[in-house]
Amino acid sequence: MNRSTRQSIYFAVAAFTALLLAVLGIWAAAGDDSAAKRGLLYACSVLLMVLAALYVYIIFLSYDREPNYFLYDKITSRNIPLSELSWSMVNERVGRFVTEQFGGRYFLWSGSTLSDEQKFGPGGIMRPLVAYKMLCDIAVDEKEGGLGDCFKFFEHADLTVIRTLCRILESAGEGEMARAILTYKTKGGSPVNFRCYLGSNAKYLQGRMLAYVRRNIERFY
Repeated sequence: MNRSTRQSIYFAVAAFTALLLAVLGIWAAAGDDSAAKRGLLYACSVLLMVLAALYVYIIFLSYDREPNYFLYDKITSRNIPLSELSWSMVNERVGRFVTEQFGGRYFLWSGSTLSDEQKFGPGGIMRPLVAYKMLCDIAVDEKEGGLGDCFKFFEHADLTVIRTLCRILESAGEGEMARAILTYKTKGGSPVNFRCYLGSNAKYLQGRMLAYVRRNIERFY
């Protein structure tokens, strides 16, 4: 459970408690014969209702203001609505994460970078996104003419890296694509045909990246 969720639960419980005490105060005041006590109980009840409203307002502000890695807009200093999140925004921020964390996408295709789950945020939350992006970069490059280096990184990658990539994809529900990649790398095949295969799945991969972020948006605060 992230910090934002814990805070929201705390304030929700506090708001409910304050509201409950306010209701009890009003009920007690209605049955009291002393005008002074009734006035005091009513005043306390009003203050408790104001406090409950304040807690609810704080919950609202916390969701709106606490930066979300994918939703936060630096220009407005607010999180955009989830419905406005696009693949291009997700792709840009995953790319930024890769650059800041690893120095560039080339390093994802070498060594044991993909194997170290701890480098991909709490619970490895970013790892499936990075795996999607590694394939997306190849697919998009193929759609645009295939002039980039992404497929070269893939071709020269050690089989250990490819196996790790495929395990990540399988865990994200991409078993068919993982098998296709592993078959190509272990049994060979036409590079042109395989690039076309990835290129034809560009939109699919983009959609899966976006869906993954939307499904797990609370984990990116």
